[in-house]
Amino acid sequence: MKLSLDRLNLYDGSKGALLQSTGLRGDEASDLWNVEHADAVFSVHRAYVEAGCDAIQTNTFTGNPIQLARHGLAGRTAELNEKAVALACAEAGNASVIASVGPTGELFAPMGGLTFERAYSAFSEQIKALFGVDAVHFETFGDIAEIRTGILAARENSVAPVIVTATFEAGGRTLSGNSPEVVAIVASSLGAIAVGANCSGGPSSLLAPIQAMSKVVNIPLVAKPNAGLPQLVDGKTVFSLNADQFSSLTSDFVAAGVRLIGGCCGTTPDYMRSLGKKLAALSPAPERNNGEFICSAFEFLPADDLSFDCFALSDEMLSGDGAYDALDEADELDTDAIGIDLSNVTDASDAEEFLSEFCIQCKSPLVFVAEDGQDEILEKMLRHYAGRAAVKIPASLVPVAEKYGAYIL
Repeated sequence: MKLSLDRLNLYDGSKGALLQSTGLRGDEASDLWNVEHADAVFSVHRAYVEAGCDAIQTNTFTGNPIQLARHGLAGRTAELNEKAVALACAEAGNASVIASVGPTGELFAPMGGLTFERAYSAFSEQIKALFGVDAVHFETFGDIAEIRTGILAARENSVAPVIVTATFEAGGRTLSGNSPEVVAIVASSLGAIAVGANCSGGPSSLLAPIQAMSKVVNIPLVAKPNAGLPQLVDGKTVFSLNADQFSSLTSDFVAAGVRLIGGCCGTTPDYMRSLGKKLAALSPAPERNNGEFICSAFEFLPADDLSFDCFALSDEMLSGDGAYDALDEADELDTDAIGIDLSNVTDASDAEEFLSEFCIQCKSPLVFVAEDGQDEILEKMLRHYAGRAAVKIPASLVPVAEKYGAYIL
């Protein structure tokens, strides 16, 4: 793998901004340009390589079949993604090629109709077509449940390392209410090699989320901000920051642990040249030594000296409206973490629906307690839990817990 996060790396900037300047319309699938306007896509990669970027992204941000279906292109998922990788690799030279993977554009249940299996299938189909890249970058995500699904799809269908960046609203959380710490803890626990933030507003809007992440994980961080906030001037979208303004916080990002930095919406090769000049005068921040944390989709706790009380989950609670009975049991526990004893559970086939309902109201991190022989039960709970759980389990279940990054008590 060419990408080395032992040093500072200059990422590329927006592809859309350059493709739009050559005719890409907002209602088009940019992925289709990998086939119909390959020269334009190739020129974008060349421009960023010439700007000194150490890593360039494939033109595959909306390349999953759910997104492509909006343009009648779902059946061409493999073709468009494979062509994108070929274009980037042909021009990369010594630069790393990183596959861009964006969200499905749908909301997970119970807020929307997206299920784990449907999202997993979509990401898997795209990722299988991204063979040969140096890493897969899940970017601009706003829901930790969708982030987890993507990471699992990548781990189970590719050998490429995973990078994760979320986008944050003005209040400092994702659209689904996830904090920067939660995003970082979950991504790191599932084996991501780097985590961070992208898009949002300008660099100043990403600095606080990046700094929050730096306090809970030890892996390198990633920043890919927009060129400020977009404005409509004479019917055209322009961004508020010029290249020098955009790169003014580079040293702050590096001090927080960022080792891969580039640009998102509105940025061009000129922005990356300015950023590269700032990077050339800097050295990576020392490695961090944070402890272990667990989290729900909304809250996080140090894993050391974790205290919790349990309620016993039953098959009845896992089906129908049983989540509300489980919530009543959880409400009676007076601890920061909520323990769920799985010893009475024999069928966890409804784990996804149960956890989506239970965890939207019970925001405390969970601890699962299981017994020998409950491998399948524990796996279904951990696979669908939108956080990083702790587990109290016998040695026989450790491989299941490790597969999903759970903290073993």
